[in-house]
Amino acid sequence: SVCPCVLTFDEDTVEVSCGSERVECCFNVKRSGHGREVSCKYRTRGLSAVPGYDYKETSGVLNFFPGQSSAEVRAAVLPRRPGQRRVVFQLVLEEASGGAVFDATMDGGRESKILTVGISAIPDDGACVGAASWSLNILDHIVAVHDFKRGLTHWQDQIREAFCCSAEDEEDEDEHDNASEDGGSVGTASWLLTKVSTALVYPWNCFYAVFIPPPQM
Repeated sequence: SVCPCVLTFDEDTVEVSCGSERVECCFNVKRSGHGREVSCKYRTRGLSAVPGYDYKETSGVLNFFPGQSSAEVRAAVLPRRPGQRRVVFQLVLEEASGGAVFDATMDGGRESKILTVGISAIPDDGACVGAASWSLNILDHIVAVHDFKRGLTHWQDQIREAFCCSAEDEEDEDEHDNASEDGGSVGTASWLLTKVSTALVYPWNCFYAVFIPPPQM
């Protein structure tokens, strides 16, 4: 019988230190058995780290050609302030194909392979940290500033969607025109009912969008 190709990371956890410049990380994936081509999908997953603020989200397919024993997944860690709190994200391998399997003894089991990546700020020994940076670091330990920023972005999108209905209005106008051309009184009545319902509901949609934050907050 043919032995399966086993895909695994070198270890379950990795620590990355980052300063004022982004760090391009290369994570090595090994496989045992070199006889055939195999592949798997990979993606990043935020835990306490926030994509777009702490690291750059990435995903794709990792291919191993015959005779190839290792491959690399690249992910970027974004700049950090001195004293900024440690955060964590994960790199997940899944959906192996071509007869490949994952190392069941490591994190993720047989269905996936998980590498946990910790991100810490490079200590800036001897440097004077400004009052603004010091205050932001204290606030970050209390409320997770990057999570809060992401929540605000989602809130802005929620409000924008509630107030901006021009695209839907244009579609409704097209439907009404088509109904009128066909001479359908039922279509016109339905269009009028939709308009009245929208007029009644619209203020409440705007109210909830403004005063009720999204779940990401």
